Amino acid sequence: MSDDFGPEALGEHPSDEGPNLWIGPVVAAAAVIIPILILVLSNTSTARVEWAGFDWEAPLWVVLAATFAAGTVGGKLAGWGWRQWRKRRRRLRNELEGLRRRDTEG
Repeated sequence: MSDDFGPEALGEHPSDEGPNLWIGPVVAAAAVIIPILILVLSNTSTARVEWAGFDWEAPLWVVLAATFAAGTVGGKLAGWGWRQWRKRRRRLRNELEGLRRRDTEG
């Protein structure tokens, strides 16, 4: 007995795939990975780093990657602090507004 409402009834085959949903993530990954590989392969020389009384030598690409990571973490922390500050300011403003309304009503 055949299923009158299955994909075969609509002229579709169960093995047919829909749109290639994997292309977007692959292109996005390539857009990130290829510049990173170019950066690493272009900067293989050693760099001397001095920071907070310490000094060491590391491949330049490691120094650049560490700088990028530190900037990313610092940016996220600054964004978090900014959101907390705005949330507190909004809460205090609403609280003050409520107190003023209560004062004028009473």
